[in-house]
Amino acid sequence: MAVNDRENTLIRRTSIMANESLPSLLRRLADLNCYDPYSTLTQLIKERSHCKDKIELPRQAVTYREITALTRIPISEIHTSSAHFFAEVLTPPDSAIDCLNIDNRAFPLLSQAYAAKQLRPLHASQFCPKCLKESAHHRLIWMPIAVSACLQHGCLLVNHCPTCQSNITIQSIVEAQCSKCYTHLSLAESVVLYGDEWGVFSQYLIQAWLTQKAVTHPAIAPLLEKTSRILYRVVDGLQWTARILARTNWPYLHYSTKMSQLNKKQFQHKAVGSTTPYESYCLYATACKAIVNWPNGFYDFLEAYSAQIKKTAPSGGGPKADLGNLYVQWLQEYWQHPAFRFVHKAFEDYFIHHYTLSSAVIRTNVCRRDASIPEQFEHISIAEAARLLGTTPSVNGQ
Repeated sequence: MAVNDRENTLIRRTSIMANESLPSLLRRLADLNCYDPYSTLTQLIKERSHCKDKIELPRQAVTYREITALTRIPISEIHTSSAHFFAEVLTPPDSAIDCLNIDNRAFPLLSQAYAAKQLRPLHASQFCPKCLKESAHHRLIWMPIAVSACLQHGCLLVNHCPTCQSNITIQSIVEAQCSKCYTHLSLAESVVLYGDEWGVFSQYLIQAWLTQKAVTHPAIAPLLEKTSRILYRVVDGLQWTARILARTNWPYLHYSTKMSQLNKKQFQHKAVGSTTPYESYCLYATACKAIVNWPNGFYDFLEAYSAQIKKTAPSGGGPKADLGNLYVQWLQEYWQHPAFRFVHKAFEDYFIHHYTLSSAVIRTNVCRRDASIPEQFEHISIAEAARLLGTTPSVNGQ
């Protein structure tokens, strides 16, 4: 195909709008050039590139080159507008980040597995009604599940049509109207979050990490040397553990004081397998409590978590019973990379001062990993003291 034919495929072109996502740009291009359905444009790109790449989250150099040839938008801007922009934060420290080399420049890639876990599906997106009033395009920052608020307008994001309650697609956002009932999405009610300082601050932290902006707030001063990638993984793990207790009326769980019962019901529209913006807002705000004033915030989180588990399922004690998933999965499995040593050090201090030395405690992985830990306990159980003295508890009690 001649170069002129390639360049003339798109009669009309446009630039990427402020903070726009790649899926949004592609849909606007399809509309501008009367490609209906939208898949006509994506199929054209696949045919030209001769590969089966995912056009909205491309992983092949040829796909980037083809999109650039059609749009005249630089490859770097195409990559930055895709969800790959979040790869260096959403990829856990113990997983290598794949990179795509194009013209001697490395572009980080977000794996499909982490994209599925961390991003909202394109057919069940979220939006800020006030942003759509200003410009009808989908913002890249709306893609992560951890993001639930528009910091510019101080309101909760919306994930459904206010009239028919349908899920919102990227196409609906670009058109600023529901694809089912044609309600204008800019008219949707949004919950104002001004006054809920902690919830808004938590969103500020998360969105700063995702966009790799510097955070210098004194509340997290002890952790400022930690990378966004590490801190996000800690908070993400804690919000997953918080989900387990969220349905048990956990007092520690953050609730927005701006959310009335009526609003709460309205904003709990849930797509299959998804998290509502309000759920995400509460869960991540709860998790962020653990990283402020480190390690005291973490201790408070552990105490509150343990107290709620004991309330719902009384046990014989020990971290496995008291902390459940938080201990078994996250502390013992997912946070094993050396980057999380500061978390384990804080937990060891909590462990030593919170528990009484016993045979059950000695058998925990914490003590097995470090033989010096049992020697640091201030208190010892009667049974363990008797064992060390070569006697029995009954003899000591006579």
